[in-house]
Amino acid sequence: MSDDENPPVRPPEADDQSDEATGDGTAPTRPGRIAIARFDGTVGLYDPDTLERIQAIDVQSNDRPTRAVAWHPDGQRLLTGGSDCTVRLWDVDATDPLVLAHDDLRGQDLYAMAWHPAGTHYAFGGWSLPAQVWAVGGEEPLWTLDHDGADVEAVAFHPEGDRLATASTDSDVPAVILWDLTTGDRVRERDDASVSGGEPLAWAPSGDRLAIGGTLSVQVFDGQLDEHVATLDGHT
Repeated sequence: MSDDENPPVRPPEADDQSDEATGDGTAPTRPGRIAIARFDGTVGLYDPDTLERIQAIDVQSNDRPTRAVAWHPDGQRLLTGGSDCTVRLWDVDATDPLVLAHDDLRGQDLYAMAWHPAGTHYAFGGWSLPAQVWAVGGEEPLWTLDHDGADVEAVAFHPEGDRLATASTDSDVPAVILWDLTTGDRVRERDDASVSGGEPLAWAPSGDRLAIGGTLSVQVFDGQLDEHVATLDGHT
């Protein structure tokens, strides 16, 4: 597509203040709440100090698992997705979604989602579903990012908002791919054994480090995925 058809995803303004969404079945803390996707199709909102459940959002009407949640940077809205391969945007104090954003995705299951730091775009991916980047309220994806035909099990926006990392546990494709969101091109990929099973993903707030989960350890790379920085063991 032309540049006019795919406008670049803009970095957030310098004074934007936002939290990074994990897209791994949990969402970062906002004041007073943690969101956790549940196998029964609900999303539980919990007090971060007591871990008591404050509220349950009935996301999936057919009781299929909810697998991914991500807080909007404003802390008032929540994006959810799951085994019915739909995406819903919620006001967390309401009982019905603000928007049923996607109900016709050609995939089997939605595994991961994340908000752009400015809150203007979001990304998701899943089983038989390539990563897609959408503008809020958009009618078609800005980018469809094919992870070499594999399932996409993690997505993470760079803090500057101009790059997206995607991850897959499929052994036949690169574990992690870094994409340029101004062009839709892949910038770098890692397919070495150290990042086998590369999900979930998390950027350092400075953007100069990317942590990649794995089977037994976490691998930390520089922000360009060129240099291996550290191996963090301990989860066996």
